[in-house]
Amino acid sequence: MIPQSVAAAQVDQNPAIAAIKQSLQQLEAIRVEKERVMREGVAMQDNLQAVEELMRVNQGAANKGEVFESYRAKYVEHFAQNEAFEQQKQQLAMAIQQQAPQMMQLVNSVGNDPAKNQFFEKINEAIIVQDQLSVLLEQGTQFYMKLNDILIRLQQSINDYKFSRDLQKNDLLQSI
Repeated sequence: MIPQSVAAAQVDQNPAIAAIKQSLQQLEAIRVEKERVMREGVAMQDNLQAVEELMRVNQGAANKGEVFESYRAKYVEHFAQNEAFEQQKQQLAMAIQQQAPQMMQLVNSVGNDPAKNQFFEKINEAIIVQDQLSVLLEQGTQFYMKLNDILIRLQQSINDYKFSRDLQKNDLLQSI
């Protein structure tokens, strides 16, 4: 909330300030939702049932292509949510930039107020935190891309192992 000062009524009634406040609230909501998606993604990774499924594939109890595709589709669907967040964030940033000149004009006309300065410091801190969240989101995306590559290699290794055991079994059956 903008701190109350001598020109508080003038500030509260300004449409540029109201639009910026609304955009900042929406940015906070996006940040919370992105954190939720990342927590869910980490939980998905922690509960990796993929190893169990791949073991079932190795034992011949499941189809490797179906297992792999189901996990790949799950991760792709989960992290596709981040694209929507990025689009919302970009739209809000543009809305804030459009309102910035009017806000700066109002700020310059109101004068120097410590409460106002504290308010704008909080806005700057929020922008810094938002940038940090963007970096963390990118790191999370890279992590899951690497995890996907590792799972593909693991699947291939299991397939090779299964193939060699099948050959060994067939050789033993023929020798009997």
